[in-house]
This record gives sequence, C-alpha cells and structure tokens, in this order.
Amino acid sequence: MTRLLLSSTLAVLTTISALPAASTPVSETYSHPLLSQIFEMHSLAESGNKDATRRLVAWLEQLTAEQPDNGILLVYLGSAYTLASRDAFIGPGKLRYLMAGRDCMDRAVTMRPDDANVRFIRAINNYHLPPIVTGK
Repeated sequence: MTRLLLSSTLAVLTTISALPAASTPVSETYSHPLLSQIFEMHSLAESGNKDATRRLVAWLEQLTAEQPDNGILLVYLGSAYTLASRDAFIGPGKLRYLMAGRDCMDRAVTMRPDDANVRFIRAINNYHLPPIVTGK
C-alpha cells in the first residue's frame, strides 16, 4: 500500500517539478529525457518484478556514473538498491544493497537539501527500514 502511495505521489511530484515556476527555469534534473522511463521501470520493480529491479539498478548505476551530480538519479538509484535488497537472499548481499541504498539517498539529500522530491523518496524508503539501518 505504501509503495503504491509512493508511486502515485512520485508521479505527481515529478509532473509538478517539471512545470516551470513563474520566475525559475525548469531544472535540468527534472527535464532529464529518461526520467519517465526510470519512473516506469521503478514502478515495475516496486511491484515485485525482480528482473526490472536488476535492470533498473544497472541502468541507474550507469547513468549516475555519467552524471554524478544528478541528485534525482542518485535518489532513484538508492531506492532501487533498497528494492534489490528486498529481492536478495538473506546474507551480506542483502545488507550491502540496503546500506548502499541508504547512503545514495542520504548523498542525494545532501546534494539537493531543498528538493522535496528527493526528501520524499528517501522518507518513504526509510519508513520501511528498521531504526538500526536509518540511524534514528
């Protein structure tokens, strides 16, 4: 249910963020040509499609390597890592994905502290994590 809420809210926030404000030009981050495709694949991964999760992680790792300062790509990569953790077998790999996801989302918020979209994605992901992982 919360993942469905996340998908719906992200769609609205992404659409709103892509609209130009009266005095501000459209952010390059939110006009990224692949953002809608990333969102669609993220939604598939959220629904439990393990193949979509693997492809999303690989794709976002490539995109963030090319654009390391793009906070929205980084927060989606962090979210994709948490989904990969969900799909991984119990063991160190599961924890490694989870911690990588948390770290990516924290870095994205550090890069874009006033970006409500980035903060919201991290908040929804952290809501499902135990306090030992979130540090709260």
